[in-house]
Amino acid sequence: MALLTPGCAGGGAKNKTLAEPAGAAAAVLRVYAYDGDSERVFLLPNLGHAFVSLSNTGDAAVELPGLRLLPGEEITIGTWGQRAHWGIWYNVEARYMSIGHYKGVISLAKPVTADGIAAMADYMRGNDRWTFGENCSKFAMSLWNSAAGRDALAVDGVVTPNKLKRQIENYSAAETDRAVEPALPTGFLDEDGNFIQAVLQEEAE
Repeated sequence: MALLTPGCAGGGAKNKTLAEPAGAAAAVLRVYAYDGDSERVFLLPNLGHAFVSLSNTGDAAVELPGLRLLPGEEITIGTWGQRAHWGIWYNVEARYMSIGHYKGVISLAKPVTADGIAAMADYMRGNDRWTFGENCSKFAMSLWNSAAGRDALAVDGVVTPNKLKRQIENYSAAETDRAVEPALPTGFLDEDGNFIQAVLQEEAE
């Protein structure tokens, strides 16, 4: 949950399985949680980061706020507290993974229907913000939950990357170090919902 590092700020046995989607799958949704351990250095806290990715596995374009995802394309979605925009950013995490960040990140994937994608888009339109309470982990978990149905995740108290990671690790399908290719630009949405191509503050300086 730190602002200027590649992070935004009850475990058990791996015995949970994912439910089948209630309808034809249009995309694959993944939720990621990174605890910050591989990038923690002396006197510089890194509390980790959480985000999601959406991969269009269907034959038609997928509509997200301000962006159209074509068949075969994948994008990451996360929230950041940045001077340019305190809220949702597209593809920042894919960019960071491509240059070696988030080693040890845990993820969980689930096919989602067109209705699930529409629910995700509705959630995004109403939650384009970042605060310490409405942080990256809460956003990622809630965005996953908007489309995950019976596979919704829950943690006690303030949602953190480490708490979310422990929940994901309960699933037998959890993966480690699954990356996203940074094929699409990074950016955010302006007040009118238009995509603005941009990089995070620490990359621009």
